[in-house]
Amino acid sequence: MSKPPPLNPVPQEDDDSYQRFADTIGGVPSLKRKDNLMQGIVVLLFTGIGAFLGWLLPSEVDKTNLILGGAFGGMILGTFISGLILMIFGLTRASNRKRKRQQP
Repeated sequence: MSKPPPLNPVPQEDDDSYQRFADTIGGVPSLKRKDNLMQGIVVLLFTGIGAFLGWLLPSEVDKTNLILGGAFGGMILGTFISGLILMIFGLTRASNRKRKRQQP
């Protein structure tokens, strides 16, 4: 059985131009591992905080729905907040790159 030919790796300049586009314009997924890791940690943290706050709410009934609702709300809030932080970081990176290109 023969192996399929290896996929052509994306040239480095294409990867850099995609990341530059993602940092400047936004609306497309980032390929930076550091960005994705940071967003995952923030979303997980907010999900846990939301579940904990749902557990703290006083209730006469089963707390499962409160915990799940709090976790879901925390996940949504964490996604928005981490996205906002990544947007600011991306714009900062883009402006730093632009500044470096303009220097003689």
